[in-house]
Order: sequence, then structure tokens, then C-alpha cells
Amino acid sequence: MSSTSSQASSGTETGADGSITVIAGATVSGLTINGVTQYVLGSAVDTVVHGYENFQYGPYSYVPPTTGTQIVQSGGVADHTQILSDLYYQEGGITALEAPASQIVQNGGSAFDTTVQGAAVNAYVGVGRYYDEELEAYQTVESGGYVSGVQVRNDALSTIAAGGSATDTVIQGSSATFFLGDDSNSWHYETLHFRAEQDVEGTSEDVSVQSDGLLVVDGTVRNATVSNGGMVIAHSGAILSDISVSSGGILQLDSGVSLESPITVQTSAALIFTDISATGGTVSATVIPDEDGVTGRLEVFSGTTMVKDIAVQGDFTSPLYFTQAAAGNYLEMGFGTPCYCPGTLIATPQGERPVEDLEIGDSVLTASGQVRPVHWIGRRAYDPLFTYGNRDILPILIRAGALAEGLPRRDLMISPLHAMFIDGFLVPALHLVNGTSIIQIERPETIRYIHVELESHDLLLAEGAPSESFLDDGSRGMFHNAEEYRTLYPDLPDRAPRYCAPRLEGGAELEAIHRRLCSSAPARDDRDLTGAAA
Repeated sequence: MSSTSSQASSGTETGADGSITVIAGATVSGLTINGVTQYVLGSAVDTVVHGYENFQYGPYSYVPPTTGTQIVQSGGVADHTQILSDLYYQEGGITALEAPASQIVQNGGSAFDTTVQGAAVNAYVGVGRYYDEELEAYQTVESGGYVSGVQVRNDALSTIAAGGSATDTVIQGSSATFFLGDDSNSWHYETLHFRAEQDVEGTSEDVSVQSDGLLVVDGTVRNATVSNGGMVIAHSGAILSDISVSSGGILQLDSGVSLESPITVQTSAALIFTDISATGGTVSATVIPDEDGVTGRLEVFSGTTMVKDIAVQGDFTSPLYFTQAAAGNYLEMGFGTPCYCPGTLIATPQGERPVEDLEIGDSVLTASGQVRPVHWIGRRAYDPLFTYGNRDILPILIRAGALAEGLPRRDLMISPLHAMFIDGFLVPALHLVNGTSIIQIERPETIRYIHVELESHDLLLAEGAPSESFLDDGSRGMFHNAEEYRTLYPDLPDRAPRYCAPRLEGGAELEAIHRRLCSSAPARDDRDLTGAAA
């Protein structure tokens, strides 16, 4: 065990176990703590806390790792602390060592501007073999403790115990796609999500839940924003006020949650109610706008009984619909977006290219024979944990030849709301499912979507079949890289969405298309339902 200081100070005492105490009344700056405990009774500024390990090459010649810990006691103040867990592996994958780190803020202690960051490792450790590990860093705020300005990142967990309080928290994880292999030489792409989380039993105010961030509430949360890819889960007894859910954000409410002010929602935000059961298979939801067109009431019915009546404000221009899913009951506002799955071949003047290889400025070939430049490319990944059973997100597989003779030329995988051009209409793939030649993947291992935007809506050729380009109808925020568009085109004015062809989602025309496609459908192959390629 060891500790180092970039700035020596007479305000510390060293215990027999290697622990370091910042004595009351003293201010210590610039300490790096490796694998020991720092007790803060005075002020500790710019401290870095690591777990500690020391191994030598060889299967048994290493010292077991120890946890680095900062304990802020009554009267103590920690300012600008970094809590950094580490993970090490020996060359060749002989040994992997975890070195966690943590911060504990006790009754009467306070911490400001703390970064709590775990280790998210994807390391090659041998022929055909990868080592995947997620190691959390921890922060615990006990009753009477106070923290402000916390950054919770990459597999870190911040716990605000009953009686503890936090302000100005940012919760942000990360995700990355890797080409992974195992001992059987089986290789595949996989998106790994390194989630950051804050659990609140006490009080947390001014919280920003960003991509791959999770806020779990058993206590009180005030003024929280849930961005694209973020999620809030409120358990029974929780108190929420001033909650804003942006496009792509998720708010899950158990029974017994108290909502003290309207929920602000945007198009493509999602509300999940865990306590609704359908009566006779009928569940419906309606927003009753107030005269101002901004506020209103969200009413959810199970059969003829109103089971939810919630004050909401925000964007009510998109239709609301309710889907009962195996993993819960979802009230969604335009949730889902039209996209291609990786591997889809898109026609270009130089030949077909995988959609994931296209870049802004590249030329593509439209169904009418025009050559047009790519204006923008949107990318989105979903964690299957939150999509199981959700028909508006799970990919659709269109078999080769399912739409017409030779179209598509190969199996085509797209999102449910992505429209194909059939008989003069744009038809979302979800409405084409027939259980044989066009099916929905029920159990995907990963879900990744990519879409191509031209300067106006048009028909691309995907595996030879006419298929729509991206049109921003308020759904751009669903993409992880939506901010990129605003950076690239800051002065481009918003335009009303205009489809290149009529969109068809019901009626006699759709029934006629269904009959034609079913009559030429091949036999069903249930192996496709596992969705390994999604």
C-alpha cells in the first residue's frame, strides 16, 4: 500500500495502517491516495483517490488489490476530489485485478465538485479471446452528509442515503461497439453499455440524467432533466417535482409515486407505468390540452376505468399510443425512429456500400436514378433490457424477395417505423409483418440503427428495394449524435416535414398490399426470431 503527495503538507497524520488523516483546521492540497483510507476532518483540495494493486508477471506473484477510500467526517470538507477505480490485467490474460475506489461523506461532512468514475475495460488478452469488465467506483452520502457538483460517470454508483442530500449532479455513462471473440473463434459485434447511476433515498436536487445514465428514486428528487438515452426509475413512495423528459429519455413510475408538478415531455420521450394491467386487452391514453396548448392532463384508461391522471406540459403534436410489453407497460410519445441496421447495402454511383460505411458528403443513388449527397447520418443503439417486447423498437426482418420478385435482393433488417416504398406508398415495416416472409425479431442481442438524411426526403435503394431516407419530423433527438447536426448546420432554419410520397398505415390499400405479400411468402423460419444479427 502506498500514498503520494504532489504537495507536502504538515496538516496530515499517518496511521499505522497507512491511513492519512487531514487534521481539523488544516488544508491539504494535491494528494494522490493509492489503496489506503484518507480521513478528512479539515479541508482536502484536489485529491485523487485510486484503488491500489501491484503485480508481477506470473500467475501467482501479485499483491491482492486494496480499496482507496476518502472518508469526509463531521466538519470536514473535500473539494475537487476524483474517485477513480482501476482494473489491470496481466499480459496474456493470466490475471485480472480490480482496484476499486470510494468516497464516504458522513454526518456533518460535505464534498464539492467530486468526480466518481469507474473503469470500463475491453481488452484483448489472448488469441480469439477478449476480457470484458465493468468496475464501479462508489460514493455514499450518509444521513447528515452533503455533496454538490457530483459527476457520476462510467459504471460509477452514487448513493444518497436517507437524510443525505445532493445538488447539481450529472449522471452520464458511455457505450461503445466492439468486435468480440471467444475461445470457439465465434466473432460478433456487440455494443457494451457502461452505465452510471445515482440511487436516492434522501434528497437530490438539480440532476441531469444523460446518455446511459440511470437515476433510481426512493426519496425526493427536485428539478431533474432526462436527456436522450437517460432513464429515471421512481419507486413507490418517491417524490418527484419539476421533471423534464427530452426526446429519447425514459421515465418509469411505480404505483405510489408522488408528482408535485407537471411532467415536461417532448416528442419521442417515453413514460413507463409498471402498475397498469389491461382489461379486455384495451388500454388507451389521451392528452387533454389546456387552452394555452402547452399544459394539459394525461389520462390513461384500462378498459373504461381511468387509472392515471397526470399533469403534463410540452409537445403534444405527435399521437400517443400504448403498448403492453413483456417487460412492462409503456406509454410512449412517438417512441422509435426509422432506421437501417448495420450491414444494409445502399446503392451509390460507385456500387453498393454498407450503410455504416457512408459518410456525410458521400453520393448515393436514389430510386429515380438521381445522384444526391448525404446531408447527415444518425446513429442510435438500444439496450435490449429496455426494449424486450416493444414492437416499436425491435427490428423487422424482410426476407429476400418478400416485397417483389428479387426485392430485396438479400435479407433486409430495418426498424419498425422505417418505411418501404410499395405500390406508390410509404409503408412502415411494422405494418408489413406477416409472420412468414416479414417478421419481427423478438430477442435481439443488440440493437443498432443508422439512418441517412439527404437535403430533402427521398427514396434510397436498400438491398435494391426503394426505401425512405431520414426525415426530421421531430425525431432527430432520438439519435445519440443529434447534437452533431446542430453543430454542422447551426444556421439552417427548421423546415416543416414533407414526405416524398403518401404514408400508408391502414385502410384498404394496406390490406391489398398485405394480401399480395402473403400470397408469395415463403415458409417461416423461427431461427430468425433470435435476432443475433440485429
